[in-house]
Amino acid sequence: MSIAYHLHPATPNIGNQLIVLATQQLLESVSEAPLDIIHMPAKGVDAVLKRGGLNRETVYNANHLAAGVLIGPGNLFENNGLEVDVTALRALRYPMLLFSVSWARIFDLSGELHVRSDAMPDALVQELCLKSHATLVRDVATRRHLESLGVRNIQVVGCPVLALDPRQLNLPPPDSRTQNATLISIRHPELMNVPPKLQGRVHTDVPRLIHGLRELGHQKIALLCHDARDIRFAAHHDIPYLYTENPLRYLSWLRDCRLNVTFRVHSLLPSAVLGTPSVHFTYDERAQGLIDIAGLQACSIDYVTSPDPIAAALAACAKEDVLKSHMMAARKQWVPLEKKMRDALQDWARACLSV
Repeated sequence: MSIAYHLHPATPNIGNQLIVLATQQLLESVSEAPLDIIHMPAKGVDAVLKRGGLNRETVYNANHLAAGVLIGPGNLFENNGLEVDVTALRALRYPMLLFSVSWARIFDLSGELHVRSDAMPDALVQELCLKSHATLVRDVATRRHLESLGVRNIQVVGCPVLALDPRQLNLPPPDSRTQNATLISIRHPELMNVPPKLQGRVHTDVPRLIHGLRELGHQKIALLCHDARDIRFAAHHDIPYLYTENPLRYLSWLRDCRLNVTFRVHSLLPSAVLGTPSVHFTYDERAQGLIDIAGLQACSIDYVTSPDPIAAALAACAKEDVLKSHMMAARKQWVPLEKKMRDALQDWARACLSV
């Protein structure tokens, strides 16, 4: 029996569950023999037997029980989302792969980018990349940062959600709450990495968006929460809200809705995969990097510098067919990204199975 450890974000966010689902689908499709996966939280403590991160206990067990370690996807460099004991990392004996990880900056009120206060230290990033079988990153900004640290042979692959094949998933039947509805994928303003003034604006912008959508003829509208902490913000408004921790149910909602307007990039990407027209409010470098690599710039509204992002979003929503055509045109950019992901995962899996 061949076992591999998979360390990935375990925070309460449906986007994290979605990228793990997409990674599992890719890995199962390229592995030439069964590879049993032990899922581990990238940081923190999940349970007594699953202490989070690349700590001494995890590496000790991996060296004795496993054939390799997969790390990612996620913005692990950006928010120091991976707990690492450097001594333990150096002692790891089997192939480790950094898969679709990112580092990015956030905007200040003037629209200038600056490094997050919780970013992973550069020396630790270097250690991880040096140890890795290969380094696959989400976007060009991450590659530039790693290259500035002396890291080489970096592949930009985007997000594994772009390689997701819904036909291979047992998605639930339609939900009457989302059939032909317009969904607004929200994020609690206090969880947004933007200046307080912009956080405050969200409280007035969401009602403006709801009102504007109704004027465009969207009478069936619901708020979609990605994180349990979003529910408190959703409850402020006078329309229904939805929440699930099941990525298959989440995908079915995006499949069945008419339109998705989102503050969450991991609502835009699956919408594009499913062919659902979507408009995204972009407010950090990480989301912009993913949108650029996916070719979905025409579906993005700059929430930081736009003089009126709600008006811009409503103008885009008035042209659902145009949004769909942009998404269809973007698909050709995903083909080489998927090939890079498949090739890297297959090479890593072969190295694990040869141990």
